[in-house]
Formats: sequence, C-alpha cells, structure tokens
Amino acid sequence: NLGEPSAHYAPASLGPYNPLRLTATTDASGAFSIGDMPPGAIVGCDVDDDRYAQVGFDQTFKLPTDGSPATGTIRLQAAAELAGRVLRDGNPVAGIEVGAQSTAGGDFRGWPDAVTGADGRFLLTRMPAATYNVALKLRDVQQTEFTAVAHEAVSVKAAQKIEGLDFDLIPGAVIEGHLFDAAGKPISNGQIGVYGPAHPRSGAWVQTTFTDATGHYLMRVPEGEQYVYTMDQGEPGATKTLTLQGGTRTVLDLRL
Repeated sequence: NLGEPSAHYAPASLGPYNPLRLTATTDASGAFSIGDMPPGAIVGCDVDDDRYAQVGFDQTFKLPTDGSPATGTIRLQAAAELAGRVLRDGNPVAGIEVGAQSTAGGDFRGWPDAVTGADGRFLLTRMPAATYNVALKLRDVQQTEFTAVAHEAVSVKAAQKIEGLDFDLIPGAVIEGHLFDAAGKPISNGQIGVYGPAHPRSGAWVQTTFTDATGHYLMRVPEGEQYVYTMDQGEPGATKTLTLQGGTRTVLDLRL
C-alpha cells in the first residue's frame, strides 16, 4: 500500500489519482502484482490481519527509477498483543484511547491504538516484537479531569500476548498557565508539551495540549518530575523542569 504519492510522480496514464490502481491483494500463494507504477516508488504492505504484525520500513523495496520491473519479498512476523483495563475508582471506563509506541527511533510500525469498551478493556493488536511505552491518548477535555501513569519499557516478543496492563485514572497534579510572546502578548492555539510519568522521555510520544483564545492552558499529570516545553516551531522555545506532588496546582507561565 503506497499511500498517496505526490501528484508530480504519477504517470499521465493514471489520470486522476486512484488508490485502487496502486494496490494489490496477495493470492493464495502470497504473490501480488501492481502495474503502471511510478518509477522510484516504494512498495510496502498494510497488514489488516490480526495474526500478523505491521510491516516496517525494513520490509519495503524500491522500484528502479528507469521504470523497469522489479520484484521483492515481504516477510511477515507473528503479531503480539497487549491487553488491559482502564479504571476510575475501581470502575471500568469506556471510551478511553490507549496507545503504544516503540521506543526504537524511527520504527513507525509500533504505534497501535485501541479504545476501551463498556468493560474498560482494551486490546492492542498487530504489534511487532519491540519495546513499547504504553499510555493513554487523553483528549483535551479528558486531561483536565484525570491522568494516568504509563507502562514504560514493556518488552514484547513475536506472537506474545501480555495482559494486565491496567491504568488507574487519578486526579494527579494540575499544571496551568499562559503562553506569551516576547512582547508579553498571549498566544492562542500554542502547543504545550510535557514529558513525565504519563509520557516518559524514553519515547518520542509527548503529552500535549493547546492554549485557548487567552493563551491559557491546563492539564493534569501524575506526580513526579515533569519536563514542560513549548512546541511551536519558528520561535525560541521555553522549557521548565518541575517535580510535582499529587493534589497540587502549579501555575507555570511560558514565554517564547
């Protein structure tokens, strides 16, 4: 599955971009063939079968730039699974998104996610063998109400199923403040990032929120060390490291 190639790479014979023209499904022998391909295109595999792990960049192959045919082999790996529950005061919570991110830099296969059901349970599937940080993907409204400690450095083998990765939704500590520019003017829709127990710095996945129309932001984090920083590009950033206790409220204004 090539995704959406840039328009200037598409041969004229394709006409308007049609994703079905650039995909194929394997037959009973595992073979596939895709014709009318742009020279230099990357061929990969989008796995939609829970028995197999998502395929990484190491299993893709590139077509020659001169337009000649090419063959390649993609080798699938037995998928691992992670399961658990999300609870609040011992009760299951539905509608909470849970995700896992591989801590290996550049391995974008390892980003599965799932949403808890009425019983609070989630199941992450199609996972390759790797080490993961497993955390909650809380929306802005949710992360003003509660937080949870991530499961850090969960080592997963091929075909392994790990259960019991539960999350307890807790009040934690509140961080809030305003984001200002160099002249002291509040910045709306500015992005604030926090690394901490909810999203450890051992991975690239950071907890984020955006400032409102007045430049104000607010989020809850588990107690412990927090690395707070501005994520807006093109401006000198602002960073601050804090150690917070549960049940506290800290005002932290940031200035670009």
